[in-house]
Amino acid sequence: MLHTYNGKLRNLKKESEFLNAIVSSIKTDFGVNLPNLRNNIELVNTIANNIEDYVKYSLCKKCDKLALFHKIYCEIFTNVGDNEKDSVTALVEYLHENGKIKARPFFKYVLDVVRGFFQKKENEK
Repeated sequence: MLHTYNGKLRNLKKESEFLNAIVSSIKTDFGVNLPNLRNNIELVNTIANNIEDYVKYSLCKKCDKLALFHKIYCEIFTNVGDNEKDSVTALVEYLHENGKIKARPFFKYVLDVVRGFFQKKENEK
C-alpha cells in the first residue's frame, strides 16, 4: 500500500533525519542485545521521550506521535506483527496515562545538543 505525503518536503526531511538518528542511536547503544528488548518498557519509554523532545523542540507541532513511534519501532525490530504493535501501543498508552512520557527541560535539551555536537567534532578528528 502506497502512502502519499501531503506536507512540506522540509518537514519530511526533518522527520526522516530524526527517525534515522533515533534508530541508529538505539542500535548502536544496544547492539547484539537488541532482539531481547522487544516490548521492553524502558526502551519504549526512551523512544517515546525522544519523540516528545522532537515534537516540542522542532517545528513539527502537528505530528502523529504514535505513528512516529511505530515507524521507529518497526525500523528497529523487523517483522513486527499486529499483536506486537497492539502490545507496544498499550505500553505507550500506559506510560502516557501515568505521566512517564515527557520532554526534557529546554536547558537540558540544549546542553545535550551542544555536548553531542562537540563529541561528534572530536570523533571526526
